[in-house]
Amino acid sequence: MNKLRLFIGFLILFCLFGLLTRAQAASNLTIAKLQVDIWPEFDRPNVLVIYHITLSPDLSLPATLTLHIPGQTGGPSNLAMKDADGLLYNLEYKTPVMDNSLLAITFTTPSPEIQLEYYDPGLKHQGNTRSYEYRWSGDYSVQEFIAVVQQPTHATNMQIQPYMGESSKGSDGFNYFTKVVGQVEVSSPVFIHLTYNKPDNNLSSTSQPVQVVQPVTPKTRGRISFIDALPWTLGSLSGVVMGAGLLWYWQSRKKRRQPGYLRHEHRNTPQSPKQAGMAPTSHTVVYCHQCGRMANPGDVFCRACGSRLRQVEN
Repeated sequence: MNKLRLFIGFLILFCLFGLLTRAQAASNLTIAKLQVDIWPEFDRPNVLVIYHITLSPDLSLPATLTLHIPGQTGGPSNLAMKDADGLLYNLEYKTPVMDNSLLAITFTTPSPEIQLEYYDPGLKHQGNTRSYEYRWSGDYSVQEFIAVVQQPTHATNMQIQPYMGESSKGSDGFNYFTKVVGQVEVSSPVFIHLTYNKPDNNLSSTSQPVQVVQPVTPKTRGRISFIDALPWTLGSLSGVVMGAGLLWYWQSRKKRRQPGYLRHEHRNTPQSPKQAGMAPTSHTVVYCHQCGRMANPGDVFCRACGSRLRQVEN
């Protein structure tokens, strides 16, 4: 009995130790790199915020995280992990829990690379002036924090605090402002405030012209010129002609062999009535020397090929 109590006590201590270890590991969770993309009026009349998260390589996986986003967003629009093949796969998350004015998003990831997206309706309008404030709640310590702001189409007088320098044009044709904030400790929030002027409500994604990525030339992959295709075309036509010729030759031979009896069916000389053990008849059986068909008594010409029969005297 005492041994059983001792075993149960040891089991309880072991479970408590595991829970404490997990809690300590969660509190020590570090984000190696966090890039926050802020895209006002991109494909909706609010602000698209994208987190590109890379966890510390020292962290054991799978790992459970809880990230806070503005409560007015209603939850993330997308949460995914990047697998070994480089593709994004959706991650399931628990029902968001309201924590003051923020939503707590809890999920478990088997991959160190995560992408979270949400739409923030906190963009304010005052005439042609737009303003927005982003806030990182400081859920975890970040070794490298990078903020990237996309300038909306037709937007002018872009003002960002803290100052993010001059914009640069990206490969997609948009202008981007980039700020390397650096290391951010846990529970240390980061604020980015931006204002700009915009005379219309057009979205950036719908105002981009459709462009051909690469001009189509005779050297474009998958494109075959007439000169390149000519040998294959002639070879195919030659094959069709030869096949048709062989088919015609076979059909013509077949037609020539079909009328009457086939010659080679009567190549052997028939036995006489005496050799066959039959009673002799009053006439001699005559066969056509040309096609081999047996003639009827009294025939002068062959009924099959028309050749004159060679009569045999009895």
